[in-house]
Amino acid sequence: MRFQKVCTSDGIVVEAEFEETSGVRLWRPLRNFGWFEGHANEFKDIDCPKMEERQLKMLADRYRPEVKYYRVNGKNFKRQGLYENHQSNV
Repeated sequence: MRFQKVCTSDGIVVEAEFEETSGVRLWRPLRNFGWFEGHANEFKDIDCPKMEERQLKMLADRYRPEVKYYRVNGKNFKRQGLYENHQSNV
């Protein structure tokens, strides 16, 4: 599985490459980090490779560009902005 970081108008997004049942490879967004590039790098380089494909697919299915995250510590992330009081573990 490959991962990449993409700069969008909504912020820095980490994406994973999935192989569809047709054999076509497709990049899907996993998580938006706003402008926290260091947090996006850590998620892409450290967390994503440790996750199972089913976990990655779940993140991709639940992805919403308006929801942005930042790393609190370890595997703990918090949502930025409106969702600041919600904590999510990967």
